[in-house]
Amino acid sequence: IGVYGLGGVGKTTLAKEVYREAVKEKLFDDVVIILNVKEKKDNETIQKAITKKLRMDVDESVDMGTRANLLRARIKEGKALVILDDVLERIDFEAVGLVGVPNCKFLLTSRDRQVLFHDMRTQKDFQLGFLKENESWSLFEKMAGNVVKDNRILKEATQLAKKCGGLPVLVVAVASALRESSLAEWKDALRSFKRFDKKELNENAFLALKWSYEQLEDQELKQLFLLCGSCSNYLSDLLKYSMGL
Repeated sequence: IGVYGLGGVGKTTLAKEVYREAVKEKLFDDVVIILNVKEKKDNETIQKAITKKLRMDVDESVDMGTRANLLRARIKEGKALVILDDVLERIDFEAVGLVGVPNCKFLLTSRDRQVLFHDMRTQKDFQLGFLKENESWSLFEKMAGNVVKDNRILKEATQLAKKCGGLPVLVVAVASALRESSLAEWKDALRSFKRFDKKELNENAFLALKWSYEQLEDQELKQLFLLCGSCSNYLSDLLKYSMGL
């Protein structure tokens, strides 16, 4: 199964929820989720990540073909679900060891449907679209907190929620940044967003995230923000760099 959509629309959140539900309901003997697959260097790196998630005791010196046979034998033992998030290009499942395992199901997410349908030959594809206006406002209100209940701020808040275009990553970033803000700050934010009106949605998303970053007044917080973006997949590195900072 493939799920595709614009960056920030919620594909990773959906993948994590599928993983959580599958584990909770015990729908499979094994459930594996690999996030940010596009950052993995090659098929062997993906293969190693999967064997590690399955807690397979495989020596690092073992070649890719031998590891593929071990992985295939391991998954054949029962039903398995493999979730690969943010796939950018074709993955050679045969080389990895995921061909010839009829009880193994796949969920792949990507920004590009072509990668899923043509390169990965998914059987079913689903587009993850934008939030509806009422859904967008519900999320915005939840993230902004009680401040939006102030009638003086409500007008600016509803307009800002619409400016987010139904993109969850923007709704969360903007609403959270303004959670404890004054009316003047809400008005200033709305003026800033009106300047983005003629931009493409992808560019809007970048500008809005940049705006939320600029709301951080403390320089150390800004540095920590950038570290989190750079090292999000390497938590041990993030911890060391943060402590050093």
